[in-house]
Amino acid sequence: MKILKTDYGLRYILCPLKVDYTSISAVVLYGMLDESKPEVAHTLEHMLFGGTNKLNHKSIKDKFDRLSPFSYNASTETDMLTVYTLPVKSKALETVDLLADILKNTSVPPEILENEKRAVDLEVEDIRGDASSLILPDVYREMFSDDLAEHFKIATQKQIYSITRDEILKDYKRFFVPENIVFTAYGGFKEQEMENAINKGFADLKKGNRNNGALEIKPRGRSRELEMDLPGTLNHRFYMFMPGPVYSVKNIMEREALVVASGILQKRFYDSLRGEGGLVYTVEAGVSSYLRFGEVSVYTESSKAHLGEVKRRINSEIQKIHDGEITKDEIAEEVTRITDSMLIKRYTAPTDSGIALGSLYLASGDAESVRRYGIPEKIHMDDVRAASSKYFDLGKAVTMDVFDKNQ
Repeated sequence: MKILKTDYGLRYILCPLKVDYTSISAVVLYGMLDESKPEVAHTLEHMLFGGTNKLNHKSIKDKFDRLSPFSYNASTETDMLTVYTLPVKSKALETVDLLADILKNTSVPPEILENEKRAVDLEVEDIRGDASSLILPDVYREMFSDDLAEHFKIATQKQIYSITRDEILKDYKRFFVPENIVFTAYGGFKEQEMENAINKGFADLKKGNRNNGALEIKPRGRSRELEMDLPGTLNHRFYMFMPGPVYSVKNIMEREALVVASGILQKRFYDSLRGEGGLVYTVEAGVSSYLRFGEVSVYTESSKAHLGEVKRRINSEIQKIHDGEITKDEIAEEVTRITDSMLIKRYTAPTDSGIALGSLYLASGDAESVRRYGIPEKIHMDDVRAASSKYFDLGKAVTMDVFDKNQ
C-alpha cells in the first residue's frame, strides 16, 4: 500500500491487489452536519452525475455504463460524501479521468436539478415512516444537544423543493477542494500508471480550506427513557444508545477495543435472548463513530409480553461487560473473527474496503492507522476492559420504546 499526496494537496491511497477489477473512490469531508440547509448535501450528491463543464448528464451516464457497468454511485453520510466506481482493470485509468472531471467541474444544470430534487424526495419518503430514522432527533437531543437533533430531523417536501442551484454550488465550491478529499484506488492496476493518472486528472483542482467544522459534540452524560407511538409497528422495538468514541486517530486502539467488546456482547445477547430464551426476533449491538460524536447501540424486536425480561437481560449483560467480566478466550475468538472477516472482505467487498481506507485517512490524517486498518492483533484484555468500562455505561443510556399503542 502507498499513501501519497500530490503537489497541490490531494491525498490518495494506492492499494494494489492481484485481481482484474479496480475499486476507485473519493471521500469528501462534507456531510449532512455541514450542509447549509436540510438535504443540500444529498441533492449535491445526486447532481455530481448531472453534468460538468465538459459533459452533460447523458454523456456521464453513457461513460459510466461503458466503464463501470457493475457499480457506480454516491452516498451522503453524517460527516462525509462518497463517490465510487468498480471498473475492470483495463478501464481503471479512464475511470479516474471521469471521476476527476465530476469532482472538479460539477455544474449543477438547472434542468437536471428539478428532476433530482424529485428523486431526493422519493428517497426521503422511504424513511419518513422508518422507526430507526424517526427516533434519532429525540435520542440525540437527550444524549448530545438540540443542535445535533435538528440535523437529524427528516426534511419536508417544502424544504427539499426550496433548495436552489446557488445553495448547492456554494457548498460544492467550499468543500470540494484538495484539503477535504481522499482518493483511493483499490484492486488491480500498475502503480506508476495510476499515480500519473491521478496527478494529471486532478492537476487543476482548486485549493481551498480544510473543513474545520468537525468539532466534537460532548455528550450530556445522563440517562433517559423515551417512547414513541408508531402506528403499524408489528413488534415492540427497543433501542438503547450510549455515548461512544469519535472517529479520531487519538483513540484508534480504544475504538477497536470497543468493537471487540461489542462483538462479545452481541454473542452474549444472542445466546441469552435468542438461542436460549427465544425472547426476541432479532438483537443487535454495535459501535458507530463519526467525526463529531460516537455511539454504542443496542436494538431488539420482541413481543410486548417478553419486553420486561428482554430489558432485564440486556441490562444484566451490559453491566457485566462494564464491570470487566470478559475472558481472554472471548477476546481471542472475537479478534480472530474480525481479522478473518477483514481478510475475506478485502477481496469480496473491494468498494467497501477502499472507501473504509479513504474515510479513515480523511478522518485521521494518519498513514499508519490506515496501513493497519482492521487488524486488531494488538488488543489485549486491559484494552477491552477499559473501553467497556468507559462506554458501556447504563447511567448514560438513552432508551426508546417504539410500538403501536393500539396493538
